[in-house]
Amino acid sequence: MMPGSRSRSTYASQTPLIAAFFVLAFILGACQPAADLKQLSARACDLQSTAISDVQGTGELTPIPGQSINVRGIVTHIDPSRGIYVEQPDADDSAQSSNALFLASVQLANLVSLGMELVSTGVAAEIGDERNTQTALTEINGYRICGTHPLLPQTRVSLPLTTENRESLEGMRLVIENEMVVTDIYRSSEGKLGLSMDKMLPRSTEIARPGADARAQSEKNRSALIRVQRLESDKAVLPAGAKINRLGGVLGHDGRGHRLLPVSYTH
Repeated sequence: MMPGSRSRSTYASQTPLIAAFFVLAFILGACQPAADLKQLSARACDLQSTAISDVQGTGELTPIPGQSINVRGIVTHIDPSRGIYVEQPDADDSAQSSNALFLASVQLANLVSLGMELVSTGVAAEIGDERNTQTALTEINGYRICGTHPLLPQTRVSLPLTTENRESLEGMRLVIENEMVVTDIYRSSEGKLGLSMDKMLPRSTEIARPGADARAQSEKNRSALIRVQRLESDKAVLPAGAKINRLGGVLGHDGRGHRLLPVSYTH
């Protein structure tokens, strides 16, 4: 019967036994192991996987959307509420494609640890509602841990980074070698900051005429800026203008665009 078709008085007349049955069924159902994520056999570690760089491609979108694949990589970041990032180091010499991928599975995030190397099976897709989506492995239904790595992969980069540059680094664990300055604290209460190279960034119309000149300056500002997500445990006060050295983290995605997370730094 559909709940919407029944009156409140009808619900009130139900016996405690029936109500208890539904509560117990809900609790038992919640305690059951997930049926859609299985552990693959040890043989999975010996089978050939799809290169992560082939999943990412050289453009903004994956060239193989909807394809069922298996990928292999080292866990570099875990987001318990969304999934994990894995990276396949030294797998591709192309500077146009990323060697890292987001695996959209909360279940998997609660089963793995940093440094684990695993094979996962799922479907290549783009996730997010904004224009700048995130390439990911979705509908994950199997995994196998194939080893551990005490040293996580790491790539050194410097600002400025264009949109294309960032797309080719999506999901990768980076160290940014510039000296950085806190330039945007609008969402600092959420642990989100905007950092720029060398100095605080001016508004485009402060130094450029409205129109084409201001648009060019805005693009220049975007290339010199990187948005970061601080660790919840990081309580250091970082006001606008504060200097940051040796900034590092995974170039993840917050649903709207690229964001470095979690951030390690000195200042």
